[in-house]
Amino acid sequence: MPARGDEPTALAPNEDQILDAALAAARLVSPPHSRASAVIDVAEAYAGLGFRRKAEDAIEEALADLADVPTAEHMLVLAAEACLRSELHGPARRIAARMTGPGRAVRVLCPVALALRKAGRPEDALATAAEAEARAAELGEGKGAVHAWTAIAKAYARLGEPERFRAALERALAQLPHVPGEAERRFLLENIAEMCAMVGRLDEALNLAGALADDSKKVKLTCLIAESFAQGGDDDRALALLESAGHEADLMAAPHLSAQALLWVAESYHATGHVGLAEQMLARAERMTESVENERHAADLRGELSAVYELVGDLSAAERVVERGSPEDLRTGQALRLMRLQAKRGDHEAAVATIARADPGYLSLSGKANLRGIAEVYYEAWGKDAGLGRLTDLQPRELRDAVLAHYAAALAGDEDYRTATRLAQAVEFEVTKDEALMAVADACLAAARSEADLQPAREVLDVMVGRLDQLRLRVKLASRLAELAPEGARATLEALRRDVEEERVHSARAELLCELALAYRALGDAPAARWAAAASLAAAMKVSCASCRDDVIEDLFERLAGAEKVELALVAAEQVQIPRLRVENLIRFLELSKNLTAEQKAVLLQEALESAVEVADIVQGSRLLVQVASAYRDAGLRVTEAEAGMLREHAACLAARPEPEAPLPAAPGRPNEVRLVYFDRPGCDLCDAVKEQFSALGRRFPGLAIETYDLSRSETATVLNEAICEALSVPEQQRLVAPAVFSARRWLVGEEITPEALAELAEEARAMPSPAALFGPGQWHARSRLMDRYQDLGLLVVVSAGLLDGLNPCAFSVIIFFLSYLAYVGRTRRQIATAGIMFTGAVFVTYLALGL
Repeated sequence: MPARGDEPTALAPNEDQILDAALAAARLVSPPHSRASAVIDVAEAYAGLGFRRKAEDAIEEALADLADVPTAEHMLVLAAEACLRSELHGPARRIAARMTGPGRAVRVLCPVALALRKAGRPEDALATAAEAEARAAELGEGKGAVHAWTAIAKAYARLGEPERFRAALERALAQLPHVPGEAERRFLLENIAEMCAMVGRLDEALNLAGALADDSKKVKLTCLIAESFAQGGDDDRALALLESAGHEADLMAAPHLSAQALLWVAESYHATGHVGLAEQMLARAERMTESVENERHAADLRGELSAVYELVGDLSAAERVVERGSPEDLRTGQALRLMRLQAKRGDHEAAVATIARADPGYLSLSGKANLRGIAEVYYEAWGKDAGLGRLTDLQPRELRDAVLAHYAAALAGDEDYRTATRLAQAVEFEVTKDEALMAVADACLAAARSEADLQPAREVLDVMVGRLDQLRLRVKLASRLAELAPEGARATLEALRRDVEEERVHSARAELLCELALAYRALGDAPAARWAAAASLAAAMKVSCASCRDDVIEDLFERLAGAEKVELALVAAEQVQIPRLRVENLIRFLELSKNLTAEQKAVLLQEALESAVEVADIVQGSRLLVQVASAYRDAGLRVTEAEAGMLREHAACLAARPEPEAPLPAAPGRPNEVRLVYFDRPGCDLCDAVKEQFSALGRRFPGLAIETYDLSRSETATVLNEAICEALSVPEQQRLVAPAVFSARRWLVGEEITPEALAELAEEARAMPSPAALFGPGQWHARSRLMDRYQDLGLLVVVSAGLLDGLNPCAFSVIIFFLSYLAYVGRTRRQIATAGIMFTGAVFVTYLALGL
């Protein structure tokens, strides 16, 4: 490892060595489209850090790579978007000129024209807009031409060119008759009219609004135009338009549409500062709502009416509207709105009465946030002296638990821990009960000034239900004890250390070990703190769901943030064997930690830089170097001589790499077929997000075939994953992790699975065999490796796992049904007990046998 503390390298004004290394790596990527993508990333980073010439050169290099790529158009769009973000106007115009799709070229050129005008180059802006016109002229008649000329008209309006705006607008309107479908033509006309209003071409917008066939759309657009006139100082014109819109709304045949339109007019009156006129319009809308026969439409309108009344400050009217609804309305979501309105004006007793009329079933499903709000209303209405009996009479159970938990937290804040604990214990649902008890304990710990002050938290610990929550509170108590009475904390921490190490849930063990690390640090025991920090990250790396693992690691580094905890963060980072995760979390630590010294920043960034150059995958390594380069600049640091030498060595190693392997034999079938294998776990949010990307990938690669395996339910999936990972030399910490996608050459795991990365993986996998077919024959070796790994767990772990897994809700429901049936048919107590014991024993033996 290079020595720390070297003097920064003297850099030329137009040089950044880390980005140069990233570009060198990107140039070595094998498939041209992947190479171009990586180079574009570096180009955008160059531009972001002020190296515009290098950025433009890199863009040109990427465009050269795309010359013969079949999917070049998609990559050109990505390159153009990068240029627009980076204000690289010249390259963006050249990219548009290369695009075969005129519509795409117009969508690039119009923003470039506006950016050039903003940069003080009006002549170049007009020249770019003229280029957009030339490309739009290449389009045939129809919808695409309408969109293109509308975009050009919008650009000319913002460039301050009224004549050119009108000419482009006329060409857009001239294309409308060529669009098939009346509904589609109406929709496009509405878009054009809205565009005119948005860019301040109000007379044109008004003319188009008059041509709209949909009266509701006409009223809504007229309101928008009126607001624009008011913003421009023409209040008389705005009022005239709103009066006309109100008259138009009154004439609508359908009452619910008329009421909705009147509401829009009322909102516009309020937006233009005419509150009295807004209230008059609301009264008309309210009367119209009463004539709506469809109860669902009427209920929706009353909700909107109430919201607008509240907007104009008339809370009494807002309540009146809600109360006029049917009893069924007040038994659903309207009750919550009415309660909130009553509470807002301080009538908490009325708010409680409203909740009493609400449907208990609806309240039970209204969510934690709503229940917390209701609980606060009860506390304000009844005060802190409400008796336990009164609180426990509340229904449904979810509301009762929320109110009890709120009271417990409030009383704990007043340091009435005994009453708070009693109320928290009255909570029925065990998870909510432990949350309430933890809130009481947290208040006690925060207020404690001596060891004796911790006694209420110890009493809470005695009545907690969940084993994990008990362990969490024990760790918090020990941590606070280390601060208040260090001499008595060591023995407590050592006892805790043994219990925490036995925790089998990896994410929970990681969280608890992190808290232990902080407690040891408070105690002044640096070796123990370093051990706990390292063990915490090692536990987090064992979480099998990739997104869950990444979230746990992110949380741990957030807890370790701070200038005084840099050493612990570095020790923790050493346990993260996935360079991407290590780099991202070190950079995030830098962003979260305040008051870091320049030396501390240098140490952290050097660790991140070393991690980035360790990455075997060239594309990923290049992108990580881009992140590190930005972090160096944000920290105000430049690379040291030692780091510069490391980058040169890295570049030399990349250049010395052997040529890419010869393509694998083509799989039988179509030459453009793409075969991938995907590993999934139910309940994994990131897995769901990845699966949503597959449909778009399939449209881009019609020959796509994805084999999906569930790692949580199939031994075949587990063994196949191990076989593929072994063949592709996947790091140990990325095996048996979901989500994961494999081709016959590469893999993507967790957060690495982005639409762009998936497209690159698929492009490289064209005509390659399926990894399942290619590496599946090695499954027997994979099964042997897995068995060796599991044998390391020992007999005690297998027995414990069999016991814990045997005691599951499914087994409980079966035995309850079984014993109830035996009682129903008249079996004796002895017979029922014997059958129950035999059933339980059979379940245990079965699970134990499977575990062994």
